[in-house]
Amino acid sequence: MKDQNGFEHALISGRESVAEFLRRRSSLDRDLAEIAQLHPDNPTTREALIAARLGQGKYRADLLAL
Repeated sequence: MKDQNGFEHALISGRESVAEFLRRRSSLDRDLAEIAQLHPDNPTTREALIAARLGQGKYRADLLAL
């Protein structure tokens, strides 16, 4: 959602436990396949999305290890 100055903000629509989040999380393989399917003709976008997804996975793993 955007405020009156055009800045975008996240809106929290609900809460869930870590266990619930882990149960519904998508697999890396499925996410990477979906990116490849959605962006077959745009390698720049595809590479950026894949790099972001891989970074999220490492960040999540590091965060859950705390």
